[in-house]
Amino acid sequence: MQTTVHDKVASADFDNALLVLMPITTLNLADGLWQQGDWSAQELLPYLLYQKRNAGFGEPFFDGFLFLGLLSCTGNQLFEAVDPAKAATWEDFEWYLNKTLRPQGDLCALHEAVLQARKLSRRPQLQARLVLTIPFPSRQTFGGPESQKAAIDRYMDRMAELYRPFEQLDTLRLCGLYWLHEDASQTELIDYAGRKARERGLAFLWIPYYR
Repeated sequence: MQTTVHDKVASADFDNALLVLMPITTLNLADGLWQQGDWSAQELLPYLLYQKRNAGFGEPFFDGFLFLGLLSCTGNQLFEAVDPAKAATWEDFEWYLNKTLRPQGDLCALHEAVLQARKLSRRPQLQARLVLTIPFPSRQTFGGPESQKAAIDRYMDRMAELYRPFEQLDTLRLCGLYWLHEDASQTELIDYAGRKARERGLAFLWIPYYR
């Protein structure tokens, strides 16, 4: 699979296709907070192996998984918010990382699903390739370009710290980072985030929007 990296093309090394996974978002009317559902191994398994009509499983299906975060549990927007009151904070960034990378989080569920898929398909080398989201550090929360770049550095460092236990697993492999904000006018931040991703040996994925 080929993915555009600003003005370059880089391979994220997906044999089949990249599946975008988003948490189920519901509003808890009791306290006004957004609740994000966690993925389970049972929910992820049909994306790793084709599910047959007789409820059995067959050939491998998706081998790439993008864990996409759009809204945090507070309802704040991880892309550039139109409403400044909805601009994501560092706590929202932490929420995405913890939801995805914490013990018993989404990556743990994917790890368990890969183990099940290996057993069902008799493919001991089956592996899920991962892409994680880089949320947008908005000016409303983080200030000017240098503060935004510092937020990107801090986020990537924290992500690497939380991902470290997964590096020992042969079921998962982190391949790339996805720049969430699509506005192509943010060239300075896009170039910076892309360079920092590639310095870590990761592909930089982005879907540009040109006005």
